[in-house]
Amino acid sequence: MNTWMVWTMAAGALLAVTSPAWGQAPGPVNLERGAATYAKHCAVCHGERGDGQGPGWLGQMPRPQVFTDRNYMSRLTDQYLFDVTKHGKLEVVKREGKGMVYKTVPMPAFNEDLSNAEIKELVSFQRTVRGSGFKSPKAKKTFEEHCIPCHGSMGRGDGRLPNPRQQAPGEFVSEIQPAPGDYGDAEFMNRFSDEYMQGLIRKGWIANMESKQWTTMAAYSSTLSDQEIWHVVGYIRQVFINGKSR
Repeated sequence: MNTWMVWTMAAGALLAVTSPAWGQAPGPVNLERGAATYAKHCAVCHGERGDGQGPGWLGQMPRPQVFTDRNYMSRLTDQYLFDVTKHGKLEVVKREGKGMVYKTVPMPAFNEDLSNAEIKELVSFQRTVRGSGFKSPKAKKTFEEHCIPCHGSMGRGDGRLPNPRQQAPGEFVSEIQPAPGDYGDAEFMNRFSDEYMQGLIRKGWIANMESKQWTTMAAYSSTLSDQEIWHVVGYIRQVFINGKSR
């Protein structure tokens, strides 16, 4: 039984549980306070404009999240953004965030299903999705066998497993967080080196981050209150994702 079949059953079990109402901020979100918190704590990595290019982003892998990438960010729930800010991304993906209201399903490992050569070919194949299309028949076959259930037949992150009610390829909020990668999203894909992507496929998200000590979103639970985190999540949603002025 290959990796994605095992993962399909595990994810299916999670989706069988009644989906919670995605968390809302306790009380109205104050965008001015969110802007101030963002400028003080977030802009150094994510940039003043939310472009992921703050002065602290150099050398980080993967690069900080690009909040202005509406294609990807619109697929993330506010509760997920809150939990990642409060607990740190690694802790959330490992399901160690205390008080989280839902479970995450990180990218699984395919080291038992694919050779190193196949993984390298697959990464090169994934890079072609937003270009001239699929070129390598061998890599295409690997993609179809292992990646389509989550990333979709055209690599747009709209596979049937993570989002059973999703009408591809539009914007959506996936029931599974974080949402699967959209290989056609240049802003999303440019955050990752080939080395990072190869490790991601080979080891899975958690082991890849831990073994390489890649930089990941830190926890702010000791720095910000829950209310402050909700304010900054609301600011990111309104200003960067929805493109509205304060």
